[in-house]
Amino acid sequence: MFRHASLVALLFSSAIAQRPKILCLHGGGGSADGFASDPGMLDLTAALPDYDFVYAAGGYGSQNSALWIRDPPGGKGEPTTDPDWAAESMEALDQLVEEEGPFVGILGYSQGAAFVPVYLAHAPAGTFQMAMMFCGYLTTTHEGLLSTVYEASPFDDIPALVWIGDEDIIISSAMSLELAEEFTSPTISTSATGGHAVPEMSDSTFSDVVAFVTGGGDDEGGDDDEDYGGGDDEEDGKDDDDWEAEDDDWGGKDDDDGWNEDDEDDKDDFLCAAIETFDSDFECNLGSTVREGALCEGVEQLDLEYECGFSLTSSPTSNPTSTPTSYPTNNPTSGDDCLDSPDWHLKNKPKKGCSWTKGRHNRCRKKNEDGSSGYDSCPLTCGQC
Repeated sequence: MFRHASLVALLFSSAIAQRPKILCLHGGGGSADGFASDPGMLDLTAALPDYDFVYAAGGYGSQNSALWIRDPPGGKGEPTTDPDWAAESMEALDQLVEEEGPFVGILGYSQGAAFVPVYLAHAPAGTFQMAMMFCGYLTTTHEGLLSTVYEASPFDDIPALVWIGDEDIIISSAMSLELAEEFTSPTISTSATGGHAVPEMSDSTFSDVVAFVTGGGDDEGGDDDEDYGGGDDEEDGKDDDDWEAEDDDWGGKDDDDGWNEDDEDDKDDFLCAAIETFDSDFECNLGSTVREGALCEGVEQLDLEYECGFSLTSSPTSNPTSTPTSYPTNNPTSGDDCLDSPDWHLKNKPKKGCSWTKGRHNRCRKKNEDGSSGYDSCPLTCGQC
């Protein structure tokens, strides 16, 4: 009898010890204990009783208000370039992984979500089998850290979930979608009612998150990047004839929010992505007959001002293009002499070639390792011939 009871106890303790673990990273200014008591995390823990959630603390700040990444010393307008800028947070996670691992997954919220790809770029391949990011973005004000992300992306094709809240007034959908581009075929789950928080059980996307985890990161649920957004404006109660954007709803974000307002390139990228979102959500029909109304007309004007490339050109081109283009070209093409280079791609991003630019100004101006821009190497798509 004693031997039987001992065997049961041994098997039970062994099963507990082998429960898969998920490493959890709090938001900027948060704490491990605070994130553990977050309503969304409590619901997720309850929905996944076979998993252990281990909460880490950022390496900077205090126990009750920690950061994963310090702000640039010169302010938001002077991005850091040191790839070791977050060394103390790296060391803290390295120690936790060594002591508490192995981990099946890594999960981050807000700045913690932004730190997930930074740590994935640092950790040995295979440290995690899945990654989950809620209200995440890329660390654009820390160029050194971001360069490590670009170099390591797509992180050995680790399955990734990127969760977006349409009502998030801190991190925009565009910012999170830019983060998603660093992963291979990520699962993108968009909540029409979600804000800047991990979704609770009452959220319609909560089941997407649970399915992603229990499926080992292979869940096909959630919305893809073509379908995200607020949907029909009548259902959302928005009238584009009298709608006015609130200054606090977009733009002017600081480092924790993912956009540096003093960086013109960063600003243009954000604005063009926001314009594309508005065009989709409010069915403005940029590139065709623009829907009447103050909102759509304003979106069209911003598109033309920032040369994003969605709207029709002021006059038709004199000759047809040799092949269809994703967006109207600024200039007529010249036939066979106008060809895109099959070898050009975004610096450190071999999967992002000429077709990725879609003729958008903010993408065509980006450069390859040799310094050639999309305008130089993708004249057809970028409307240069």
